[in-house]
Amino acid sequence: MKLLLYYRTLKYIRPVQLYYQVYYRIKKIVRKEFHLSGHAPTGTDLRLKETIYTCESFLGKNKFRFLNIEHSFPDIDWNISVYGKLWTYNLNYFDFLNQREISKEDGLQLMQRFCSKKSTHKDGYEAYPVSLRIMNWVKFISRNRIKDDQELNEQLFSDCIRLSGNIEY
Repeated sequence: MKLLLYYRTLKYIRPVQLYYQVYYRIKKIVRKEFHLSGHAPTGTDLRLKETIYTCESFLGKNKFRFLNIEHSFPDIDWNISVYGKLWTYNLNYFDFLNQREISKEDGLQLMQRFCSKKSTHKDGYEAYPVSLRIMNWVKFISRNRIKDDQELNEQLFSDCIRLSGNIEY
């Protein structure tokens, strides 16, 4: 039965798609870790126009709501898979940094928690979550005039390098 499923799936895949499926699976196995301490350039003062606020998904005290599913963490698991990959992606997008009611302190604390577990991330280091996280972090940092946070700079810098070396096809 599984063989039939594979056949039905593979018969519609173009050779280039098959190539990149194999390529990314191998790349994930031999993935380089980014340890860039001291290599991230210092930031400049960036002023973006007012942001468009997003729906409330961070409910405070490690509690989140995505796809109408609420979950409260004792310690945030950035790789949670209980609710599916899309829920995990939403957590790793950091779109909640652009909700109206999040404080600078809460946002910074969440970003720093993410940085502190950088060696354990899986889904959060895929290209799409990385690209959205970069934009959401930059908006939050700009709006809150956060300067000279080396840990955040290094994470953003390594995410940009990771994204430039992981273009999706």
